[in-house]
Amino acid sequence: AMSGGLDGLSRFSISLEKASLVGFAWTNISHDLEFGWVKLGIDPPDLKASFHARVPWIDLPCRFEVGQGIVDLKAQFTPLRSIPGPVAFGPILVEAAVTDAVRFPFQRKSFYALGRMWMFYTDGTNMRFSSSQDGFRWKTPETVRAAADGEDFSVVEQNGYVHYAYSSYNLSGDLYYRRGLLASDGSISWDAERNAVSTSKFIAWPCIGIDSTDHPWIGYRWNLGSAQSGPYKVQFVRSTKNDGTWTTD
Repeated sequence: AMSGGLDGLSRFSISLEKASLVGFAWTNISHDLEFGWVKLGIDPPDLKASFHARVPWIDLPCRFEVGQGIVDLKAQFTPLRSIPGPVAFGPILVEAAVTDAVRFPFQRKSFYALGRMWMFYTDGTNMRFSSSQDGFRWKTPETVRAAADGEDFSVVEQNGYVHYAYSSYNLSGDLYYRRGLLASDGSISWDAERNAVSTSKFIAWPCIGIDSTDHPWIGYRWNLGSAQSGPYKVQFVRSTKNDGTWTTD
């Protein structure tokens, strides 16, 4: 049996079940469907796949090959909604936030891992994150920690872990580090937050990276004066640990 169609997000879904198809027995299942510009990998037992239609329905190929035979695409599939002409989608709202939700471009706030897009930001009070598999439907945002401004933190992903560096310039004080294990369902299991730098000075704009041996590095701007007017110095610090804890030489 076959079914499918276009929904309001220009997603064309296909569902296949083991059955007799167009007069032949489905004895040799092909795990790939190819529609000219896109090839779909299909894994048993669900035998389900989907792709975003980038052309109007009328321009979709009429036939495609499944295993041993040729299937008439338009005879087997019916569009759920006709979308005339070119279709453009505006930005998708993850959560209503504030002006400085992500702040500076050099402070990474998003990445792609485990089949998901992950986004970190502040809602004006807390650091939050959400994730999506298709860019349209986003999970309910979760709170990570207090963070009033997007400039206060930076994130990076490597090998299935997300790492963040945090320091509040407006409050002065310490620089913090934390690691979390990503899950394919969009959740994160966090280690305890660690103190990377202790100071009474103002630390601003932390930016974190991970080296090839999984050790975290954090760069930041350090205010050498007693107020937020400078002079400034660029500093960096590296942990000798790569297990989610933090130790410096």
